[in-house]
Amino acid sequence: MLARPAYRRLWGARTVSQAGDVAQFTTLALLVFHLTGSGLGVSGVVAAEIAPVLMLAPAAGALSTGCRGCR
Repeated sequence: MLARPAYRRLWGARTVSQAGDVAQFTTLALLVFHLTGSGLGVSGVVAAEIAPVLMLAPAAGALSTGCRGCR
């Protein structure tokens, strides 16, 4: 798969994007802990960041499954 240039670029871009997401997530958690000194504050930030994904994933899956023109 990586022999195809278009896929290789997509894979590389996705890898860089995920690395940025991890850096942002980690930095935000460390910043909240530094500012508040509270593990509860960090938990709140983590929950606030993950909650939308958990709530919208089932709807997105149902929407993509029902999309007839996408096949």
